[in-house]
Amino acid sequence: MKRVEEFLTTPHLLIGTSLLRVGFGLGLLYLYLYHMSERHLLWGSFGLWPTGPFLEGANVRGVYTLFQWFDSPWFLEGVYFGGILATLLFTIGYRTRLFSIITFVIFWSFYFRNPFITNGGENILRLEMFYLLFANAGAYFSVDHSRKKQRRRLAKAHRLFPYQAALHNFAVAAIALQLLFMYFTAGMYKVMGSMWQNGTAVYYAMRVQDYVWPGISEIVWSSEGLILFLTYSSVLFQIAFPFLLLNRYTKYFAVFGAMFFHLGVGLLMNLMLFSWYMISCEFILLTDRDYRRIREWLRRITHKKKKTAPDQDDVLHPS
Repeated sequence: MKRVEEFLTTPHLLIGTSLLRVGFGLGLLYLYLYHMSERHLLWGSFGLWPTGPFLEGANVRGVYTLFQWFDSPWFLEGVYFGGILATLLFTIGYRTRLFSIITFVIFWSFYFRNPFITNGGENILRLEMFYLLFANAGAYFSVDHSRKKQRRRLAKAHRLFPYQAALHNFAVAAIALQLLFMYFTAGMYKVMGSMWQNGTAVYYAMRVQDYVWPGISEIVWSSEGLILFLTYSSVLFQIAFPFLLLNRYTKYFAVFGAMFFHLGVGLLMNLMLFSWYMISCEFILLTDRDYRRIREWLRRITHKKKKTAPDQDDVLHPS
């Protein structure tokens, strides 16, 4: 029981959680900046989804957002640019706990202000960012990290530290379980589809004009063997993904394989923001020890390269 207590009251996966924060923050900043010129069309009172239908839909669904207080153009301006500022501070890790809450509330409001322009990427962000509110997302790569170094001993001595650590661990577990559930259910639903069974699903998905990489997608869908491989391998990988994480060696294959998988989806199907969010989620599946091992491995490689590279003096003045 003492070991269990020590395990639960020690914060885990701090590096991955911090990388997840940075990834989500950069993705949100891109979303805000990309739609800045059309913000009133997308979320304004007289835009694509006017105030009347929005309020009716929100009341039916029982959803509460900032736009139910005011829906004037000046309020949208304040919330929009306030969201950019809050997201920037969240990304750099300044007062991470406070600005993670503000960032989530503003994103939540935009998400439900016009739900017809969202996709699976924003849905993932909405789910995982809620769990992230309860995690210690500013432990690394943050402004808070440098400030916390000075107060770390005092923080560990604080009587609430074990409870905060346990809350962080449960939040991280919820993020990971949500991710595993998404992979496994996506694979199982594909198995039940006839197009996935006969190996043509990727072909038909890539022929939709909204999901095309011009000049490259044509090469992929014109190859029958490549289409069959992509269709069946994606199903097998998604179903096997949770089980690959159970082994210390196949875990790396699962995580880095998922990153390359989503990179391919983003490029070939023009879904880069969705893929960015998914790749950001993968960071939380590696432990702090794994990241330190990767860092040491990269150091050894760079050190060997420096050793094998000829010295400039030897080149100029060979013996």
